Amino acid sequence: MICRKGIFYLMEKKVLIMLATYNGERFIEQQIESILKQTYTNFHLAIQDDGSTDATLDIIKKYSQKDKRIEILKNESKYHGPFYNFHCLANKFKQREKYDFYMFCDQDDLWDQNKIEKYIHIVKNKFKNFDKPVLVYSDMRLIDEVGNVKGVSVDKIQGIKYVNKHSVFFAHNVYGCNLMMNYQCFLAVPILDLSKPIVKILSHDNLYTKFAAYLGAIYYIPSVSMSYRRFGGNVTGAQAYDFKLKRILKRLSNLSLLAKDHSRAYSQTLYTIELLTHNYPTMDSIDLEEMKKAIYKGGIYSLLYIKKYNVNWGRTIKNLSRKIILVTKLYQKYLVCDFEHKLLYF
Repeated sequence: MICRKGIFYLMEKKVLIMLATYNGERFIEQQIESILKQTYTNFHLAIQDDGSTDATLDIIKKYSQKDKRIEILKNESKYHGPFYNFHCLANKFKQREKYDFYMFCDQDDLWDQNKIEKYIHIVKNKFKNFDKPVLVYSDMRLIDEVGNVKGVSVDKIQGIKYVNKHSVFFAHNVYGCNLMMNYQCFLAVPILDLSKPIVKILSHDNLYTKFAAYLGAIYYIPSVSMSYRRFGGNVTGAQAYDFKLKRILKRLSNLSLLAKDHSRAYSQTLYTIELLTHNYPTMDSIDLEEMKKAIYKGGIYSLLYIKKYNVNWGRTIKNLSRKIILVTKLYQKYLVCDFEHKLLYF
């Protein structure tokens, strides 16, 4: 429970919430309602639609007419899809007024009432006078499409605690719908060229988390702040959280499929390394060349790297499957690279 003392000071900090939508009529109203019920009220909710053909825009317009904190935008670029939509939205706000904090938001989740207030309270107390990029995130409960709780803690299901900087570049433990970053972190990531093929699979959460790890700090809040809705029709899908032994063994039996999945993560890491190297050439909090070499070489070299820097994916079975893929080097032929001297496969 957060003490109300000092809340007026906290309210001076303005928050930008970036919500990307596409045919989300089933859940968008519930999500917007959960945001409008926040105990922290000094926010701007920017909703960008990606060409919905259902009632999504009508629902959003209804709320924008009632609450001036809501702004409706459209993805008018020629690049469409969930990641494109979020990156396009972020690009726009990198060229507009500066906010104190930035948050991403999915169209089908539910935020706890004190989510924003809790995050700002943590930043204020843990990172006072800290002028570098900061990113905070918390645990989540898992719900299905009708709102039934399927897991009281995503961390207990798959392990999303922050381990160390190196693990951030190999594991996907931070989700965009569940993070808050300061303006130093948001503006540290350059405006992206959407024409690059890698952007199609470049998850915004992965990108900003890696920048925070390299340039500043990450903090994990071990309490639940939202309901994370997973079902067959959305981007991740419910089966991504099915860690029953039968499904795990089935996936391990199909190394080619696993290799393709893992190649996406490593492709994103390689591209992020290029962005960091180009934009922050004097920084050296991580040896990026050594990391890049570990991904390109694979095999025993990558295993020694993982051991050296205590890279951890969160769960024993995840650690095992990823080590198998690294050793076999099967992921390498699926890598997506669109930077200097590298071919593009996907």
